[in-house]
Amino acid sequence: MSDSLRPVRAPPAATLAAAEWLSRREGGEDLAASPAFAAWLDAAPEHRAAWTQAETVWSLVDAEARHDPLLQAMRRDALAARPPPPPAPRWRLGAAIVAGLAAAVVLAVVTLQWRGALVQKPSSQQVASSAQAGRTYDNGAGLPTTVALDDGSSVTLDAGSTIQVVGRRVTLTRGQAYFQVIHDPARPFQVAARDVVLTDIGTNFNVAIAGQRTVTTVICGRVSAAAPRHPGTRPVVLSANQRLEASAGAFTVRSVDAQAVLAWRQAMLTFHDTPLSQAVAEVNRYGGPPARVEGLEDLKVSGAFRAGDPTRFARTLAEIYPIKVRERADGGVDITRR
Repeated sequence: MSDSLRPVRAPPAATLAAAEWLSRREGGEDLAASPAFAAWLDAAPEHRAAWTQAETVWSLVDAEARHDPLLQAMRRDALAARPPPPPAPRWRLGAAIVAGLAAAVVLAVVTLQWRGALVQKPSSQQVASSAQAGRTYDNGAGLPTTVALDDGSSVTLDAGSTIQVVGRRVTLTRGQAYFQVIHDPARPFQVAARDVVLTDIGTNFNVAIAGQRTVTTVICGRVSAAAPRHPGTRPVVLSANQRLEASAGAFTVRSVDAQAVLAWRQAMLTFHDTPLSQAVAEVNRYGGPPARVEGLEDLKVSGAFRAGDPTRFARTLAEIYPIKVRERADGGVDITRR
């Protein structure tokens, strides 16, 4: 049988369930706040693996759909399977979700595996070195990418982010990453970022390197944080909705809305009175013909915007703020005062 033609078997129950949860998330449900989703995810290792695969495929479909008619069609079919408004019977909605989105996810898995596009295959953005040295995963100027680790844990990398993985120790060398950890007291999962070492105590958490600071936000569970290079810094234990800012051995802990921190995982960028030049730079990180700002040093913007399309971002701003958008020959735009 040709390597390019492989039989497609019926999707396992875990894949179908992951597809349904994915559809509910795309329909606006906050899965991070759902006890039912958390219970399903923790019920079996294959559930977490199926969820990681579904998220990975969906992010790939979302990222590539603009350039690929097949993926555009897959994405349209999947979104069309989201539940219609009430009062349709719940069983019928569930059937539509599973039949439509699961089929789209499974088809996407097969298609992307055939193309060699799944993130766990080494590529220009993900280079696997020798087993002794571990593996390096790099996400350049692109939308968030999820990587499944050998122990069943998963890491979602933001644009411009790099990690090095050796066993159950991960080093974040730049950017931002979200960790969903399979807890194993006998083999603690650790993340090192600059001077901070974070040890999992059964949790999901976000880590970002921002200038000279390392910022850790705990979504659920607990994380132990230490600064081995600074013996005078006492370790702290963080719980859900707590944020640690670390710089030069100094720890600052405060309460935050953890879900707001995770908007980037859905390729959404949220700004609150952010200088326009800074917001544009953040949008440009995710690829696409870049936007440029001319002047407007005093303008600050707020709102939630889809990453990966600087031109769309600029045109949306022009509907709200006193700016105008001018297209350039390279496909990008210039933003000036109206």
